[in-house]
Amino acid sequence: MSICFAYQNTIFLQSVIMITSERRIIMIPKRLKEAREAANFSQEKLAQLVDIESVNSRSRISNYESGRFTPPFEFIQKVAKVLDYPEGYFYTSDDDFAELLLLIHRGHSYNELKRSIKVINEAKILVEKLQDCLNTNN
Repeated sequence: MSICFAYQNTIFLQSVIMITSERRIIMIPKRLKEAREAANFSQEKLAQLVDIESVNSRSRISNYESGRFTPPFEFIQKVAKVLDYPEGYFYTSDDDFAELLLLIHRGHSYNELKRSIKVINEAKILVEKLQDCLNTNN
């Protein structure tokens, strides 16, 4: 029975890892595009800054942002350095946590972070109330 249990746990862990990997693959394009656009860089400019030297450098960035290809970690490290973002930002599936990572990386004080978290939580409550209102009216 313990062998069966161990096998089931192994299958479960493999599933969790695959789900996590899928989330990372899904989230990298979104985060990469957001970070590039926040810096007001074109795809070509970002490619130049991270030393992608090829005829299709813009299309490579486009492929990463669209999720057609997954960028290697070394690429994300270069992008993070150029754009002043923490590497973890590009891998988290939670938008609020990604924003928190960015604030911490940029050296915001504890009080600023606390205020930001409070505003985020208040916004979530308002969104929930609005959704309830809309659902009630339908």
